[in-house]
Amino acid sequence: MTTAERDLRGWAGPAAGLSFIAGVGGAAARASDPYPRPWATVPEVQRYFTNNRAAARTSVAGQLVSAAALSVFSTMVFRTSAHDPARVRAGRAAGALAAASLALSATCSLLLTTAHGRDSDTARRLHRLGFALGGPIHTVSFGVLVGTLEIEISGPDAPERVLRTASLVAAATGALSPLYYVARPFGVLIVASRLTGLGAIAATGVRLATSERSSHAAPARQERRPDDG
Repeated sequence: MTTAERDLRGWAGPAAGLSFIAGVGGAAARASDPYPRPWATVPEVQRYFTNNRAAARTSVAGQLVSAAALSVFSTMVFRTSAHDPARVRAGRAAGALAAASLALSATCSLLLTTAHGRDSDTARRLHRLGFALGGPIHTVSFGVLVGTLEIEISGPDAPERVLRTASLVAAATGALSPLYYVARPFGVLIVASRLTGLGAIAATGVRLATSERSSHAAPARQERRPDDG
């Protein structure tokens, strides 16, 4: 793996989190209406996406960039792994589903800002589908991806223990996130899994990129050392 590939693999982790947060934060700052919840009425959904097109598209852009970065991260992070092949395949598959579901959810939101959102039935279906894709479906698959990061995190030091704990928390809350369909308070699980997971992959990506750069720089320094004899 080249230095550029190692850097791309590592920095894709924080890029996924930063772009998602920037998109959501930018949309919240620009919107004049609150984002419609899954149970919102069709007029509420249409009002938001009609009156706040720029805000909604800001969030869409952030989600699409995040999905692309997540795809790169999940594809490359286990490329040279020597760990359990089954867990590696699970991580890659979960990463692909997480990236795809987030991108499709963003696409649903984008369509709502166009003429497709003016039809009541279409608006209702797009909004519900977008939430299902970007909420429970994305969160469950994202939780599996983050849970598999434990196989790439080794060592007894405090940073490694924190990352392992964060990955397990993201996996557990992600697996339970579909309970939101049972009771609305369980929506906190979606938020907890997403934020904890984004933090975990960001820290893991930086750790992998910097540690590999250091490990490749050390032999180079040793080669330049003059011979003792």
